[in-house]
Amino acid sequence: PLGNAQAAESLDAVLETVFDNFPVVRCFVGFFGPDGQLVVQAGKARESGVSKAAARGASTYSRTIVERVQRDAVAILFNPSSEEPDDELDSESVVRLKIRSAMCLPLFRDDEVSGVLYLDNRAGTQSFCQDDLYFASVLAHLISLTLEKEEFYQLETRVMLKALQSLEAEGKAQVFSSGGDDDSLGVKFF
Repeated sequence: PLGNAQAAESLDAVLETVFDNFPVVRCFVGFFGPDGQLVVQAGKARESGVSKAAARGASTYSRTIVERVQRDAVAILFNPSSEEPDDELDSESVVRLKIRSAMCLPLFRDDEVSGVLYLDNRAGTQSFCQDDLYFASVLAHLISLTLEKEEFYQLETRVMLKALQSLEAEGKAQVFSSGGDDDSLGVKFF
């Protein structure tokens, strides 16, 4: 769903905020495609020597946790050492990936889960807590709002271009490139 470089930069800034404020080893933002499969759009890993694909979350996250967030539209705080462990989440992938703590939060579009913000910690003894989940849910909400704003901007731009093309076809306007580096257009009305 990232339509331009500005939206991608916004996601990168969110991931920097995550790294500055959470005991996280890996995090990513991903969106569900039409087939329901997760496509990672931006990711970050604290581990040295991690490939770009791994940093972007490719095959390095608990699918069980992500699928539960997608299915139930709820944020999940996974901490296997908690007093109330969730046996459904204590899956083979969690064990294989050595996840000590994880959070996964839904990203919404039109009241539907369109993606996730995923964070995990695989090192040390620090685990995520309820306060972390609260702060991460604020970030997830901001991501959702940013994407809605981007979609609105793209729709508004398409409508405006269609109107200008119609005016141009009627001989009432001329649309031309302004010659700048930012792909902006100029319009001359008659």
